Amino acid sequence: MAALPVEEKKADKPKENGGEEVGFIQSLMNKYLGKDRAKTPDLTPIAVPMTPEPTSEPIAATEPVKQAMNTPTAPVSPPDVTGPPPPIKGKVMPDTVEGAPLRSLPIGELDASQVVSVAPSAKSKRMPEAVPMVEVMAQPIPDEPIGRTAPPGKHRDDSGWFDRFTSFFAFGDGEQDKDAENAKGTTENSGGDWQVKEIEQAQIAPRPPTKKNQAEIPKLRLDGVILTLGRTTSLGKAPPPQAPAPWFYKSCINKKLGSIIFCIEPLDWPEEIKARFITDSVMYEGTQTIVRYDEGSATYFHTLFPSGSYESIVKFFTRRYGPPTKVLNRSIAPLASPRMANPTVIWQSRAPVTNLLTTLEIRYFDDARGGFPDTKRGAVYLYHEWSQPVFPQLSSVELMLLRAEKKVR
Repeated sequence: MAALPVEEKKADKPKENGGEEVGFIQSLMNKYLGKDRAKTPDLTPIAVPMTPEPTSEPIAATEPVKQAMNTPTAPVSPPDVTGPPPPIKGKVMPDTVEGAPLRSLPIGELDASQVVSVAPSAKSKRMPEAVPMVEVMAQPIPDEPIGRTAPPGKHRDDSGWFDRFTSFFAFGDGEQDKDAENAKGTTENSGGDWQVKEIEQAQIAPRPPTKKNQAEIPKLRLDGVILTLGRTTSLGKAPPPQAPAPWFYKSCINKKLGSIIFCIEPLDWPEEIKARFITDSVMYEGTQTIVRYDEGSATYFHTLFPSGSYESIVKFFTRRYGPPTKVLNRSIAPLASPRMANPTVIWQSRAPVTNLLTTLEIRYFDDARGGFPDTKRGAVYLYHEWSQPVFPQLSSVELMLLRAEKKVR
């Protein structure tokens, strides 16, 4: 294989007598390696081959490279260092260490203060005056019950409403004294604020339960008599059963989740008066009545009849309970007509069991349905002192729909 060309660089010719650098190196080697081992190194320059171009053939080493690779390197050791290190003749720390005794020094033995006073310069002719100290005294906050504080800058008036009302008409020394007192209070409270001074628990007595105004007990009344409609229908009876449901909802309407029920029910009138109660209206037909139930108990009856049967019906109840306990001369205002008399008779009795004042009322014209009165029909009402009427809680439209649905079924 042909050797790559090597560029050789000729070194400068060494100076005569070995040169200064060569002599210094030779003296060091003679000192540390001995004269036998010390040899003058070959200072012939070595040709440094240039970086060859990459090739697939190996590069043959030159003679200087082979000579450098085959020359062994002698071991080097420190001079005049043989054997183990010498022992340490002393202790690093004593066995016990005692602190220095404490003693007090008089003030005279202390070093003098190093603070050097500086004389004032010529520019500062006068010293600044000391700022006076201002003492702030905390004023106690007067106790004020909650809800009675006055606005800032205004005096709270402890007088009652009667005193303030009478002071408006009062003149003289009393009014002047009151004004002077108010002015003094205003001066004292000029720095007032809206802070809560004190919190007190209000002593509130439990409110007694309210009682409904009891109806005035009439002097002329029936005692221990149960007022009824038909033969045996009276207040306090239970509503009809809701099963079967189809039959119940043909004649009843629930209100307020069933707590109030309105029903149209037949009445068992005696034969002598039954024909007088036959009527045909938008609400029902025949000898029936509208019943209101509150919490499962009948509290109001609203029964219609033709107005021409008024006198016969009054005579029937007069034979049953005696003369009416009250007679009223009422009137109505029909639509597009002059006012008309509406005679009314009443029987009142104290029920023997409930002790409630029960009323049986008969009117010539029915004017208790709201709106314009019915000039063709009268009504019989049976209720007690705590009863609520059928209308307007129940509307005539609802009764009309109930009747229409009943006819369809």
